[in-house]
Amino acid sequence: MAEGLKELQDFANAEAAKADREIRIDQLLQRKQAQIAKAKEQFDEDIMVETGMTEEKLREIQEAEPSGITVAELNAQVADLNSQIKLIEDSTSVEELIALYKAFEEQGLIPEDYPAITDKAIADKQDEAQKFFKSTKNSGAPVEARQQATGIKFALPVILNSKIEELKAQETAPETLKVESTKSWNDYQTAIAKIEERYDRYFQKLMDGMEMPQPINKGSETIKPRKDEVEVTTSMQWDELPEDFKQQLQPLFQKYLTEKLIVTGKQIGRAHV
Repeated sequence: MAEGLKELQDFANAEAAKADREIRIDQLLQRKQAQIAKAKEQFDEDIMVETGMTEEKLREIQEAEPSGITVAELNAQVADLNSQIKLIEDSTSVEELIALYKAFEEQGLIPEDYPAITDKAIADKQDEAQKFFKSTKNSGAPVEARQQATGIKFALPVILNSKIEELKAQETAPETLKVESTKSWNDYQTAIAKIEERYDRYFQKLMDGMEMPQPINKGSETIKPRKDEVEVTTSMQWDELPEDFKQQLQPLFQKYLTEKLIVTGKQIGRAHV
C-alpha cells in the first residue's frame, strides 16, 4: 500500500506541475495578446492622424482598379523616352543608330509614315543632316547604311517627342497611398516584432525553468505539511489519510488506474501476438 501511495503521490505531483505550467503559459498568452491589441489600437489612431483615413478605407482604395496611368508612371515613361532621345542625339555610330531603330521597331514605336517623317526631319535640319552624313565617311559603312543612319538620327527624336506629347495628354489616375508605405504601419510592425521577441524569451525561460518533478526513490519520504495540515507520509494506509486529502487524490487515483490499465492492456496484447 505504501509503495502504491508513493507512486500515486508522484503522479499527483506531475499532474500538478503540468497544470501549473499550462496555467502560466495561458497567462503569458493572454498578456501577449493584450499588448498586441494595444499596439493595434495605437496604429489605428496613428494612421488616421497621418492619412485622414482608416486602414480599412485605405485598403479599399488600394485594391480598386486604377482608371488610368498614374503621374509617377507617366513621369517614368517620359524620363525613359528622354534618355533614349539623348542617346540618339549623342550617337555618332552608324551601327548603333541602325540597332536603335531595330529595337524601337520591335517595340512597335515606328509609325507607318516613317519615310515621310524622315524626309521632313532631314529637310528641317538639312545642314546638320549633311554634316552628320559626311562625318560617317570613314566609318567603313556603305553609303546606303550611312543614309539610313542619318535619317534615323533626325527622325527618331521627332517620333519619340511626339510619343511624349501623347503621354502628357493622357488623363492620369490619382496616386494610391499604400498602407504598407505609411510611417504608422512601419511603427506598428516594429512594435509587433518587439512584442514577439520579448514573449519568445518569456516562453523559453518558462519552459527552461519548469522541469517535471523526479520520482522519490527513498524509503518513506515525508511530505512537509503546512502548519494547518496533518503530516502525511507514503507509509500511511488509505484509511489513515485525512478526508480532504482523500477527496483530492480520488480523481487522480481514478485517472492513474485508467492510464495504467491502458498500458497493461497494450502489453498483454503484444504478449499474445
